[in-house]
Amino acid sequence: MLEGFINTHDNFIYVRAMPHIYMSLNIACYNIGDYEKSIKYIKKAILLFNYFEDEYYAGRCHLNYINSLRYSGNLDKALEIVNRCKNKYKKYNKLYLSFFIQEMILYFNIGNYNKVMEISNEIEAHQLSEMSEHNYEFMIGHIKYLHNDFNGAYGLFKKCEKYFLTQYYYRDLLLLYDDLYNMTKDISYKAKQNEIMNKNGRKNIVMIHC
Repeated sequence: MLEGFINTHDNFIYVRAMPHIYMSLNIACYNIGDYEKSIKYIKKAILLFNYFEDEYYAGRCHLNYINSLRYSGNLDKALEIVNRCKNKYKKYNKLYLSFFIQEMILYFNIGNYNKVMEISNEIEAHQLSEMSEHNYEFMIGHIKYLHNDFNGAYGLFKKCEKYFLTQYYYRDLLLLYDDLYNMTKDISYKAKQNEIMNKNGRKNIVMIHC
């Protein structure tokens, strides 16, 4: 609907609405897996927010841009954008910290867990937004599991499990429940894993099914 609208209203008078429309198109294309279009639209949104000197929203858009790049397989470009944004948006604390979480997510997905831990040491978790804090807990929890720190991993997983369920982050939960089952041998975690195995959830951290 929005694509049809912008293609037939080239003299649209409410130009300040356009970056928000492009953000919506980015999200829609991202969710259906059309990452090429999602990148095209978020770049347009960033350009317009910068034109209107709305620095904060331009920064917010960069989070979407990084996610679209990540799922399109362009991890090098995503890391380049992360590093640029960490320097540019320092005055917006929660937004600034979100770029550290994005960097952790990128390295988490390529299996560079040492780098994930290195970045995590630069973050005070209590300063994070709710979403970033739970993403932080999940990634650190999985790494603790891999290092056989089962008590530490269990505590972190239980902190983020409920939030992930409410947000339908099923890919992340599949890995979380797999780790919890392997740690505890509690078959209820296998049952939870089976329950969400074929459900369509929202994208977050884990890029492929376990």
